[in-house]
Amino acid sequence: MNLSGRLSIYYSQLMIKRILNMSKSHILSAILKYGHSKFTLEILEYCDSDKCLEREQYYIDLLKPEYNILQKAGSSLGFKHSEETLAKMSSLKVGEQNPMFGKLHSEETKAFRDI
Repeated sequence: MNLSGRLSIYYSQLMIKRILNMSKSHILSAILKYGHSKFTLEILEYCDSDKCLEREQYYIDLLKPEYNILQKAGSSLGFKHSEETLAKMSSLKVGEQNPMFGKLHSEETKAFRDI
């Protein structure tokens, strides 16, 4: 639903590296390895927002995309992080290592999050 948010991750090397420091992502690893020019973005269909998950599932079933880890649209059901990934994510959130340690989100940041 938030295509601009997802694309902003794919086109930011900083965000890609941050995410890969916490967990594995086949598509993000491939983008870093092969570069953006080896990938394309195509709009397969325009649909109403209430049909997005249904249509996404249709295309997952039809195309069987190589980089999709999850086989059910809109759900992370059945996905399990490795113990190594869980430990990395946990260690990144502890005490002074947390980038928000001792800070509060501004009202502007809180408002942006809800967009």
